[in-house]
Amino acid sequence: MPTETLPLFALAIFVLAILPGPGVFLTVARAISGGFKHALLTIAGILMGDLIFILLVTLGLKIIADSLTILFIAIKYIGGVYLIWLGLTLLLSKPEALVPIKTNRKTTTYIADFLAGLTVTLSNPKAIFFYLSFLPAFVDIQTLTALDIIIISVMVAVILGSVMLFYALTAIKTQKLAGAKSSNKWIKKIAGGLILSTGGILITRS
Repeated sequence: MPTETLPLFALAIFVLAILPGPGVFLTVARAISGGFKHALLTIAGILMGDLIFILLVTLGLKIIADSLTILFIAIKYIGGVYLIWLGLTLLLSKPEALVPIKTNRKTTTYIADFLAGLTVTLSNPKAIFFYLSFLPAFVDIQTLTALDIIIISVMVAVILGSVMLFYALTAIKTQKLAGAKSSNKWIKKIAGGLILSTGGILITRS
């Protein structure tokens, strides 16, 4: 991968990452409703989905990616319904539900956060075609080495992860400034609405 294209590639990824979308909405919502750890696991799931797509493209697996379209569609509807349910649960719960509750099933919750983030990315079949058209503008896919693929993956993970973390920390800071229970009621509604909207976007997006 020519080193002169790295800055341009990084800038392009950054610009695309800061544009609000389902991933940003879900990250902000999980940061507000669950805190930093839940947001972090959601971001990890989002990054995993992008890295899967990058590997499919850079390893020349377009045929396999095309054959997975039906699977992606199934993930879209299942994930969308789950997010809608999660959003409704937040909207209908009491304000105190915003405070993370200690439970023996916390691991399951974290797994659900990761899977929700992964679903947001994998449920969009257009993402694979985005990378198919985007990467060749900066690199010659046919000549990529293992090191090049690692560099691309790390750059995407660092840039996308940093942007998502910024959104998450900003949401948490805003929640702390709000503080009062009456404010938490509206914060909960915002978080529930964001997650509900994310689920709706996943289901209705063509």
